[in-house]
Amino acid sequence: MNIVPTSWELASLFCKLFFYFGAASMIGGSVCLWLYNDGSRRVVQANIRYLTFGAFIGFQGALLNFLVQVGMVSGSGVMGMFDWNMASIFLDTQLGDTTFLGWLASLLFLLLVCSICKR
Repeated sequence: MNIVPTSWELASLFCKLFFYFGAASMIGGSVCLWLYNDGSRRVVQANIRYLTFGAFIGFQGALLNFLVQVGMVSGSGVMGMFDWNMASIFLDTQLGDTTFLGWLASLLFLLLVCSICKR
């Protein structure tokens, strides 16, 4: 029995992959900056760019995953992603909690990277 995923399910999958890629790059980039830093400016700047990109991708993945879930349930097509009534219902669920924590983690990490850049 073949089950073909819908476009909403594929969009959700890609959003989750973006979030996971962002989280993995934030963790891996931090470890590389900490352990494998030779002190040269070029290496530090490359790691900072990688960390910033990872935080940005993680934030966007969490945001888009939330919007895709809202659109999937509302059943109104792409415009259903921006249905505020449905989104406010979802904000009070576990999906809203995990989305908020994903946003918060990405933003805090981005602020941390910006503070490292100013040194």
